[in-house]
Amino acid sequence: MQLGSGYAFEAELATALHAICIAAEKGWTQVWIECDSMYVVHCLRNTDTKIPWRLLPLWHRTRSKLANVWLVVSHIYREGNVIADRLTRESVDGLELDGGILLRIFSGPT
Repeated sequence: MQLGSGYAFEAELATALHAICIAAEKGWTQVWIECDSMYVVHCLRNTDTKIPWRLLPLWHRTRSKLANVWLVVSHIYREGNVIADRLTRESVDGLELDGGILLRIFSGPT
């Protein structure tokens, strides 16, 4: 996914939206997204938030896939996100991680 030039929060929001789409396409029904951007957390928690216009198609596509996904979105301070920061600096094959956002799969009962 290429965004071109823009703001960091746009890249982080696009990454979160893309991660939700991937989770839904894989059939995951419970997803927890941690992000160090309070703006991204706010956007994902509030459906009436104004989204950057160039992300609107992705926003609408993602929102339509949330009917079958239980989504938890939480803020994590960058200092507490050591693993994500380390992984984003390294090239890790087979791991879908970008912009300091991690997908977690709940292992408990549904």
